[in-house]
Amino acid sequence: MNALCCVALVAAGALAAGAAVAEDLPIKAPPTAVVTSSNQVYMWIDGTWLPISGAPVSSPSTPVADLTRGAIGYVFPDGTLAPVFGSNVRTEFGASSARADVPPFIGFAHGQTTVNGVTLGTCAVCPVQAASAYSGWQTSVKTTGDFKIQALTLSPSIALFSGRNHQDFAPVAPYASSALDWADVGAKLGLDAKVDLAKTLSFGLGGNLGVARRDTSLLANEVLATSGYATAPLLGNTEAKLMYEPLAGISVKTFAGVSHYDSRVPGLTATPTTPTGLPGVKFQPESGYYAGGSATVKFGQ
Repeated sequence: MNALCCVALVAAGALAAGAAVAEDLPIKAPPTAVVTSSNQVYMWIDGTWLPISGAPVSSPSTPVADLTRGAIGYVFPDGTLAPVFGSNVRTEFGASSARADVPPFIGFAHGQTTVNGVTLGTCAVCPVQAASAYSGWQTSVKTTGDFKIQALTLSPSIALFSGRNHQDFAPVAPYASSALDWADVGAKLGLDAKVDLAKTLSFGLGGNLGVARRDTSLLANEVLATSGYATAPLLGNTEAKLMYEPLAGISVKTFAGVSHYDSRVPGLTATPTTPTGLPGVKFQPESGYYAGGSATVKFGQ
C-alpha cells in the first residue's frame, strides 16, 4: 500500500458575491488532501474549517464555514481499454458538502462574504442585522486519460455532476425571512496539460467548462414567493501550477487559479411587483480566485 502525506502552506482567497456553491471536485486530489491507494484503487479526503475573514472584532460571534470532500477512484491497467482512451485511464466517484453560518450584525447583507471557497448570497432587501445559513452538497463521476507527446502530457476529462444548495436569510421585522433552494444537474469537459521543463521541474495548465440545468425556488415568510426558475448556467474552473521534485518522494508545488465561475448565481433582490419587503430572485455571474503552495512527502514506496 502506498500513502501520501501532504504538509501544505496555502494562501488562498476568493472574490464573489452570489450564492454559495459546494466545492468542485478535481479528478486529482487537492494539495492538502490525505491520499491512500492499493493496487488500482485510490481514495482521498480533505476537510477544512475556518472563520470568515474580515468579521468585526465587536461582532457577537464569528461567522464560520466548513468544507468536506473526498472521492474513491479506480485506475484501469494499461491495455484494458482501447488506445483511443489514452493511458492511465481513471474513473473517480466523489462527493462534497459545505456549510456556512453568519450571525446577525456582521453587515454582510448588501455586500459579499466569502470563506473557505464558500460564497454566500447577497440580499438587497435585508437589513444589516440579517443572519444567514448555507448548506450544500455535490456528487460527481469523472473519467480522464493521459496522452503523452514527448515532454508534453495532455489529459482530457469528462464529468457528470449533481448537487443541491439551500440558504436561509433571517432579517428582522418587517422584512421577509427568506430561503433559497437550487438544484443542479450537468456535465463538464476538461483539459489539463503538463510539460516537463527539466527532470525535476514541470509546469501545468488546465481547466474545465460545462453547463447545468439549475432549478431555483424562493420561500419568503413561509409563502412561496416564486414558483421556481429554470436556467442553464455556464460553469468553469482554471488553474496554473509549477511543480518541483528536489528528491525522490518529495515535491513542492505553487499554484493559482480561477474557481467557481458561474454565469447564473442565484441571490435575493427587491421586486416591484411584490409587497414591501418581499424579495425576488436575481441571477448574476460570479467567480473566485485562489493561490498558494504545498509540499508533499510520499512514504511506503
